[in-house]
Amino acid sequence: MSFNFNGSLIHSRVDFEAGSYEKDRPMQGQSPYLINTGLFYNNKKETLSLGILYNRIGKRIIGVGRSVGTTGGDDTANIPNSYEMPRNAIDLSASYKLNKHWEIKAGIRDLLAEKITFEQSTDALHSDGTESTIKEITKQYNPGRNINLNISYNF
Repeated sequence: MSFNFNGSLIHSRVDFEAGSYEKDRPMQGQSPYLINTGLFYNNKKETLSLGILYNRIGKRIIGVGRSVGTTGGDDTANIPNSYEMPRNAIDLSASYKLNKHWEIKAGIRDLLAEKITFEQSTDALHSDGTESTIKEITKQYNPGRNINLNISYNF
């Protein structure tokens, strides 16, 4: 048996000059964290291999927002960044060698089949002086699972 883990904490920043229409932000497409881990079983005597993998990425910008109008003026419209939200993914794999020539492999990719969600949010100042964050899901879909079965013959 073996266990693998790879995790990353990433701080990326794009800074703009004072007075720019652009706002400082993380780099587009860069997640603040990544997690990749796996548990593997390999029995050479039984010619059996099994694996389970887990992956997760942090919230990342997939579309950079922008400001339209004068810098900081009342006629400025701010279009917020668009984010891909975190999700969990689990993959399973198995292989079994029947004999010298025949092998069976099977797998399930994205076992959990969680929805992929894209979201925009902005801070709002209300007429009564209170503030709130308004969030909107701009796109959401379920990519589904990918199930495969492979039978092979080696000469």
